[in-house]
Amino acid sequence: MRGSRASEGDTAMRRMELAVIVVFAIAGLYSLLFHQDPLPLNHEAVGLGTLHFVHDVVGIVLIGIAGFLWWRSQRDARAATTG
Repeated sequence: MRGSRASEGDTAMRRMELAVIVVFAIAGLYSLLFHQDPLPLNHEAVGLGTLHFVHDVVGIVLIGIAGFLWWRSQRDARAATTG
């Protein structure tokens, strides 16, 4: 009985981790690729003007965080199955 409860908690945590990873990846890609004038959160809307590199840096950082979280999640899942 306890084992099934622990596995349900692990599954819920895994889903939450994947959701966070997806959100960071989408936000990073949006900042890198789709931050032009007609879309929300573009340079003019947030007051950056011509500072395109700020969105690029934010996008790269968000994608990096998503990659790190994915790597850590995979490492923890492997460690849980092996011992």
